[in-house]
Amino acid sequence: MFTAPIYRAALTAVATVSALACAAVAQESQPTVRTQPSSAYAGSSTTGLGSDGISATDDVREQLDRQEIELRRLRRELEELRAGNLPTAASYTSADKTSSVAGASGSYDNKESLPSPGKSNADAQSPADDGRPVFGPAYEVGSDKALSSSWNNGFEAKSKNGDFRYRAGGLLQFDSSFLNTDPDLLRPPAAGGIGSNPDSLQIRRARITLEGTAYEVFDFKFEWDFANFVAPAAASAGQPVVSTPGLTEMWGQWTQLPVLGIIRVGNQKEPLGLEHVEPIKYLSFIEPSYLFDMVFGPFNLGFTPGIQVMNWSEDQSTTWQYGVFGNDSDGFGYSINNDWAITGRATHLLWYDEPSNGRYLWEVGTSGSIRTPDEGAVRLRTRGDIRSGPPGVLNPIYADTGGLLSDQQDVVAFETFAQAGPWSLQGEYAGTWVQDAVQPAGVDHGTPFFHGGYVELLYFLTGDCRNFNKQFAVPDRTVPLENAFLVETANGYSSGRGAWQLGIRYSGIDLNDNGINGGILNSGTLGLNWFPNPNTIIQFNYDLTHRSQVSGTPDGFINGFGARMAYNF
Repeated sequence: MFTAPIYRAALTAVATVSALACAAVAQESQPTVRTQPSSAYAGSSTTGLGSDGISATDDVREQLDRQEIELRRLRRELEELRAGNLPTAASYTSADKTSSVAGASGSYDNKESLPSPGKSNADAQSPADDGRPVFGPAYEVGSDKALSSSWNNGFEAKSKNGDFRYRAGGLLQFDSSFLNTDPDLLRPPAAGGIGSNPDSLQIRRARITLEGTAYEVFDFKFEWDFANFVAPAAASAGQPVVSTPGLTEMWGQWTQLPVLGIIRVGNQKEPLGLEHVEPIKYLSFIEPSYLFDMVFGPFNLGFTPGIQVMNWSEDQSTTWQYGVFGNDSDGFGYSINNDWAITGRATHLLWYDEPSNGRYLWEVGTSGSIRTPDEGAVRLRTRGDIRSGPPGVLNPIYADTGGLLSDQQDVVAFETFAQAGPWSLQGEYAGTWVQDAVQPAGVDHGTPFFHGGYVELLYFLTGDCRNFNKQFAVPDRTVPLENAFLVETANGYSSGRGAWQLGIRYSGIDLNDNGINGGILNSGTLGLNWFPNPNTIIQFNYDLTHRSQVSGTPDGFINGFGARMAYNF
């Protein structure tokens, strides 16, 4: 049995390892001197200026003598180069540095590869024609603070060397829902039904995001959601009086650390499940599967406060993330008492076609979590694939175990994602054990096991394909081969079609075990997605859900049609 002291010890261990690694970096590396690649040959000595830096243990006089000798050699070779006695090195231009914020923050918009863990982009070298390395003039990280702006699927400003980067973005999702529910299911929840399930128009999400990089290796992200939390006027009123902003991602991180890779501290997503860590703005259907509500992100939008370590292999085929988090059940970024979670995820690419940049790939992974329940209680519940708004506490609940007193919850999940050109297949299975579950009335149910999963198949009618972020093993932003437009020209009308995608998904969940009667759900969803451009998506979903095995309530069906207009940047 895992207890609070064990969780504290785990948190202390993560923090200690991180501190030791940072101290090692500070002692063994040159903190402020970097080299820029140059197209001019600069010599072959491995102790040249800007190469290895100056050792802190050398005698000052020896350092000065060594530098003076090196300067003389460089002057001689420069004169020979001008006279044509030395070959000219091949021209080399380094790729713009991609801050970890672009990937690790959840936006995943920049397709440039991040540097290998523990290695700075500023340390990049290029061999000359004769195989010798080329170094440019040294520069001090953070010395150039001038920013130039551009549109990179959102407003972005960054310095020439990438030491500083700032990005402002947001997400708006506007939904319409039309539902037809069997009358027997419309009973009050206390009588085993789901309650009222009316049609609705709603703002599903409204988020503002600020993120960036400072001094090359320190990243940050701040994001608020203004639509997801609704406070009812009273228990019987059934109408909201205020929309309360919630915190989603609020963190800072240190990147490019040897061995560790990235350390992130703050309110963030736990590394649990593929659908959960995938940015919500890139999901292929209007709502995530039942697993999200059940175990991945119940009651807190999927974000918890904690510390996380993230890394990947040199060829980016294998990734791993792990951390210690507060197991909170709210959207305000705090956890109190002994409510802890130890969570980790690992993935591997069994196949990745490099020439096509991942147009053909197969990824597998697993994740798990050991948790002490928030306030000593676990509640597993899920809402529908098409939801009657507004978002939050007023959404009808289709399956619900009710509150279960427990001192530990264990979660395990398995995932896969495969792509073959315009076709993509994604699926997950997850299960959870609630240790020594006791209902509030005092009935002991032992250790029940609840589980569920989904599988979805998608196809682009227009020949496009989904992008995939290898460093974090998640699907990325869809960029159409052709943007949609319709304009009148001198020669008539001109138009573009964007990207069109069809999808089908099966999702199921079983919340019945050991005498606990939460219900069983099975649903099928058909989807049509239109991507007019990289920032806009219009979605149409038809869903048929079957609800069964709820004590005192007949089985029944819920038919739903939903449409969404979303803009993200």
